[in-house]
Amino acid sequence: MTGAAAPTARLLVAGVGNIFLADDAFGPEVLRALQDRPLPPEVRVRDFGIRGLDLAYELLTGYAAAVLVDAAPRGHRPGTLSLIEPDLPDGADCAPP
Repeated sequence: MTGAAAPTARLLVAGVGNIFLADDAFGPEVLRALQDRPLPPEVRVRDFGIRGLDLAYELLTGYAAAVLVDAAPRGHRPGTLSLIEPDLPDGADCAPP
């Protein structure tokens, strides 16, 4: 789960979180579970832990989409999953420069 993104990778599934802080390890644990599952070749699964800058640079390498898996306090019961989608302005282009 390390190294440069394969040229065919169009979707990045990124685990984010600190494995030493209990619930904050949710992202890395989900990625560990995905490691052993067959995924399409255009999907890249990578655990970024607490390395947010590495994630930012990885997102600049040309993915069509990204899924960030992380734990966040949102006022719900523990274990509740939330989907947070970006609210892009009209005409916004998310393609890398």
